Amino acid sequence: MDKPLQGIRVAEFCSTAAGPFCAMLLADMGAEVVKVEPPEGDALRQWPPITRGFSENFASVNRNKKSVVLDLKDPQSALIARRLALDCDVVVENNRPGVMERLGLGYASLAAEKPSLVYCSISAYGQTGPRAREGGFDLTIQASAGVMSVTGEEGGAPVKCGVPISDFSSGLYGAFAIASALAAVFLVICLALREGGFAAERTASSVSEYQVKAAFVYNFIKFVAWPTGEGSPGGTVRLCVLGDLTDTSSFKDLDGQEIMGKRLNLMFLSEPQEVRNCQVLFLSSSLSRRLPETLEIIRGRPILTIGDTDGYAQRGIMINMYLDKKRVRFEINTEKAEMAGLRISTKLLSLAGTVYGPGRMEK
Repeated sequence: MDKPLQGIRVAEFCSTAAGPFCAMLLADMGAEVVKVEPPEGDALRQWPPITRGFSENFASVNRNKKSVVLDLKDPQSALIARRLALDCDVVVENNRPGVMERLGLGYASLAAEKPSLVYCSISAYGQTGPRAREGGFDLTIQASAGVMSVTGEEGGAPVKCGVPISDFSSGLYGAFAIASALAAVFLVICLALREGGFAAERTASSVSEYQVKAAFVYNFIKFVAWPTGEGSPGGTVRLCVLGDLTDTSSFKDLDGQEIMGKRLNLMFLSEPQEVRNCQVLFLSSSLSRRLPETLEIIRGRPILTIGDTDGYAQRGIMINMYLDKKRVRFEINTEKAEMAGLRISTKLLSLAGTVYGPGRMEK
């Protein structure tokens, strides 16, 4: 069964407990986490108890991760770290404020090149304010937060909690914030697709129907299990625009992007006959008068069509996204998808308005 964050890549620049615990929670939920460590390794690797040469404390907050050694003070290593960060969806770091900026890995620098990057910084006193530059540990945060004052014997001295609750709660809130930020990327799409969902006019001031469709395509390409064999995307996914669309700027933004190792190639076509090895096809409403003829020509070619009406899946298109009374919906032809070797996740099926073929359901 697919995990919720499967397909998400995370670069972790953390040590000790709070940051590593945060990234581990993401890894537990299916994210691919790459932990960047200095040549001497995370200091937690030396903390007892040590069993067969390994720290149990380190293991407890670093499971399900990959690890790479980089000396971030070395310019070449810092460049590799930057490429890694830009190749990920999420960056988690728990250094003192200012450290990542000095290394060329700060949020502003990375976001300028990749605006969609989710960046989580965990520090003792936040990124701004009079105490931002101060360091801190679980003990000092338990003390300054007043936790120790309510722990221990009545009338006795303040006592630290045996478990590093400041570290764990910080990491937990960090993971929750990251998951929320990732959800925001999909929010318009998911709400739009859900039954009784999101009306397009509610975001008319900020998000056009074309932006919603382009965002859906981006995430569809990122998470779909592509078919293999003849006609499969390989290293390039072809996005074709067929007909005259009112707004093409949202789709143009997709051109040249790389998603999960696949480069997007946008093409503008005038006739259905030009659709060959196209995986995603945008259809303008001007083609609705020629719909039967158009679908007959393109049948079995695109994996996903973005149209303005339903019925495409019933006529042989694998997945069709369309507008219905200002609501974005989609339909799936599981039989055609199965024949093409495309695996449709149960999550995607549950959001579909109509499913044709095995697993048919109506909503």
